[in-house]
Amino acid sequence: MPDQLIIRFILHRFKGEDFENGEPAIVYQTKLKKERWKLKDTKMAYKNFDDPTTWYATVRILEDSEIQWMWVLITPERKIIRTESISYRHVGVGFVGGDIHSSWGISEVIYQQQGCYVNLETCYRTKLGERLAAVGAGTVLGDWTACEAPLADLISDFDWKWRVRLWMDHYTNKEWKWVVVDQRRCPVRWEDSPNRQLVCKKLTMQTIFAPWNNPGDDTVKCIIADELRDRVREHGILQLEKSNKLFQSEDMDDKITQRKE
Repeated sequence: MPDQLIIRFILHRFKGEDFENGEPAIVYQTKLKKERWKLKDTKMAYKNFDDPTTWYATVRILEDSEIQWMWVLITPERKIIRTESISYRHVGVGFVGGDIHSSWGISEVIYQQQGCYVNLETCYRTKLGERLAAVGAGTVLGDWTACEAPLADLISDFDWKWRVRLWMDHYTNKEWKWVVVDQRRCPVRWEDSPNRQLVCKKLTMQTIFAPWNNPGDDTVKCIIADELRDRVREHGILQLEKSNKLFQSEDMDDKITQRKE
């Protein structure tokens, strides 16, 4: 079973929008890919006392799934008295939680994932047709199944340096190890050493050099948001959908102008 993520839906009220006759809530459905939608559910939203123009509702959703939702106004008895004039918004969720920003009656969203860009690197000379993979706990590392684990790319022929790129949720702790796989992604050789610990802190990027069979010699290089900002924008590591309509009111000018890093 995939792990659960925490998604926070944030409603931004435009100047003059009237919510006096009810309280905001979301009506939503979730599903794993290639499966049917689950039954609709309703989640009450709460006012942000630090910013009276925003409400938020928190939902738990499985990794690598989809969610569709709309905002409604409900009474204290949970009776819906008003709905948006648009159809359901739809977002695909990967392996990290985050905030999804939207405004009443506007379909566009801003999805701010709360995660860290992780590079796992090592030097290892493989045979013809072989490749390294990082296998471990959780869907992002294949749930200890070699054929589902993320494959490494050979980034240097000179010293046989390999790299696996991951996007992980902040404050995640996963066990993992290297495995050599063949062209069918079947395991050929496993590391003959204890499992490694991958700890994803609240960073923008971390690179871990993990020598084969020597987990005690791992070296970690951490990069904070300010150091990576220009590089992130240049290479498109972080993705953000942004609508001009979402920023029309004076209340929204400086609230969510860029993605959290």
